[in-house]
Amino acid sequence: MLARPLFDAAATAFGQVLLDMFKTWRTTEDARRFGRAEAERDAALAASHALRDFEAVPLPSRDETLTALRRGEG
Repeated sequence: MLARPLFDAAATAFGQVLLDMFKTWRTTEDARRFGRAEAERDAALAASHALRDFEAVPLPSRDETLTALRRGEG
């Protein structure tokens, strides 16, 4: 009874992974064909660095946020 939903979820996830891999391969091949592979790589690196920097910013706790909102600081 429980195996069917688990199997369906696994099959769906596996299918999605295959589709994502195909899309990535296709994009890479298109980029190479048009000479954009290096630019895309640089953009991906810049995006990953920006994401890393963004994630390094500490977020306030819920209590700190509520206190700031009550004071009119937010």
